[in-house]
Amino acid sequence: MRVTVENLLWVVAAIIAAAIVIGVLIAYAQSGSQRADFMVYDIQVYSDGTVYFTVKNMGTVPITQVTIDGTVASATGITALEGGQEA
Repeated sequence: MRVTVENLLWVVAAIIAAAIVIGVLIAYAQSGSQRADFMVYDIQVYSDGTVYFTVKNMGTVPITQVTIDGTVASATGITALEGGQEA
C-alpha cells in the first residue's frame, strides 16, 4: 500500500477530530461534576425586623457571598462555605 499525501492528511484530520471530541467530553464531565446547591433553614423572624437563618452548602462550589435583594443587611459567619459546611 502506498502512503500518499491525501491518506496522510485524512489520518491527521481524524486524529485532530478525535482529540477535539475527547477534549469536549472531558470538559463536559468536569463541569457536570460540580453542583451549586444550597439550603436555607432555621429561619427566625423577630418583630424588630431582624431575621436569622442558616445556609448550608449542599454542592461542591464554594458560596462566597449571600445577598438579600431589597433590604440593607449585614451577615456574620464563615465567609466561604465549602461543600457540606453551614453557617
